[in-house]
Amino acid sequence: MEQADHQQQRVSGVRPSEALHARVRARIAEVEAPPTRTSKRVIAAVIAVVVLTALVTSSASELVYGRFGLGLDVGPAEEMRLLWTSTLLGALTLGATLVALWRGPRGLGSGAATLALTGLIVAAAYGALTLIRPLHSGDAQVTNLEISPWGARCAVIASIVGVGVMASFATALRRAAPAAGGLRGTVIGVAAGMWAGVAVFVFCPSGDSVHLLVGHVLPVLALSAIGAALLPRWLRP
Repeated sequence: MEQADHQQQRVSGVRPSEALHARVRARIAEVEAPPTRTSKRVIAAVIAVVVLTALVTSSASELVYGRFGLGLDVGPAEEMRLLWTSTLLGALTLGATLVALWRGPRGLGSGAATLALTGLIVAAAYGALTLIRPLHSGDAQVTNLEISPWGARCAVIASIVGVGVMASFATALRRAAPAAGGLRGTVIGVAAGMWAGVAVFVFCPSGDSVHLLVGHVLPVLALSAIGAALLPRWLRP
C-alpha cells in the first residue's frame, strides 16, 4: 500500500515530505483547536516552571540547611569554575527548553534530527558536567553538613521539580506537536530534567560521585525515559 502511494506521488510529482506535511495539516484541521493559543500556553508554562523551580529550591534549602543557595557557596579558588559551570548548565537548560517548545513556522516543531541530537547531547553534557571533577569535591565545609550519602533528598527535589516541569510543558503543547512525538516527549523529559538539575545545583553542596550520580544524574535519565514513554499520545492531535 505504501509502495503504491510512493509510486503515485512520484507520478504526480509530489515529494513524500510534502505529502506528509499535507496529511499532518489535514489531521490538524480535523481536530478542534484548544480554547487558548499555544503561544500563550507556552509563556504561562515557562513562568510556572520558573516559579516552581525557585519555590521548591528555596523551600528545601531553608528546611534542610537553614539558608538558600548552599550549592553556590564555594571558596575563592573555585569562583571562576562556579561561573562557567553555572553558565554551561544554564545554556543546556535553555537550549533543551527552546528545542522542546519550539513549533517552527509550519507549526510542526523542531525536526526529528534536532530533537534527537538535543536529547543525546544535553543529557550527556549534563552527566559529564556533574560527574567529572565535581564542583564541591574539595570543599572542607561539606564535611560539617548532613548530606544524604545516596542523594535521596536531591532525588526527591529533582523529582518534584522535574515532574512539575514536564506536566507544564506537556500541557502547553497539548495538540500542538503533531510530528516526532516520541522524540519530542524525550526532549521534554530532558528539559524537565535540566530544570531539576538547576534546582539541585543551587541546593546541594555535595561533591560525592555516588551522591551526584543517584541524586542528580539519574533523575534526568529517568525523566527522559518517562517523557518518551508517556507523552507522545498526549502531545499529538
